[in-house]
Amino acid sequence: MKTCPNCGKPVVATAKFCPHCGHELPSGQGGQKKGNHRRRVWLTVILLLVLLVAGGGIAHYLITSQEENAADRATSNSQPTHNNAYSAASSASSASTEPADSGDQLATDLGPKGTAAAITTYAIKNNFDGWSAATSGQNLQVLLSDDDDLLDSLADTGMGMAYVVSSGTDSDNGTVRAYTLDKDETVNIYSLPVDYADSDKVYQPVKRIAKGELIQYLNTHHAASEAEELQGKVVLQHGDD
Repeated sequence: MKTCPNCGKPVVATAKFCPHCGHELPSGQGGQKKGNHRRRVWLTVILLLVLLVAGGGIAHYLITSQEENAADRATSNSQPTHNNAYSAASSASSASTEPADSGDQLATDLGPKGTAAAITTYAIKNNFDGWSAATSGQNLQVLLSDDDDLLDSLADTGMGMAYVVSSGTDSDNGTVRAYTLDKDETVNIYSLPVDYADSDKVYQPVKRIAKGELIQYLNTHHAASEAEELQGKVVLQHGDD
């Protein structure tokens, strides 16, 4: 049931005209259509708003992604240059800590003559007593001696052989220069008085040093070329020569 808006009397809900006063009644379906229309309008508006918001979010995401990718590419492109610069700086720094002439480097597997020259150069560089006179002659004479008096005077006889270094002149300053080699290639360097055999005194080496460490010292102190030049003057002699 519904009420007639003209006379106010009750009317059947499906009636198009009031049976009491003949007034044309508003259609309930038409009102419903208008309501449906309004709802569709609002839904359309809401949908458009949602699409706009979503579209804005997608656009923002795409723009941000492009900017980040561009920044990543720029960083990647600049990285090799940075690395190259760093490598160049590292190389320059390493070069500054090496000997000036990196070509003059003593090998670790020196032979007898090279070893004698290296030990003599090391002793002179470290101002061991009497060793500077060893190079005053034309040659550097190295006597391989197993003399009992000499070996008995040495605290470390190595492998039972002493190497006596001489200039072959009269300017040896009254010093007997000698060295022994242990099996592990430890070098024992001695400065003995010329009358060492007249007493029972046992002399300690002025320096014990590994052969490899001695060679490294010469390489890092720019003395490799001196040792190589001295090697050409070494003359090896045996005790029975």
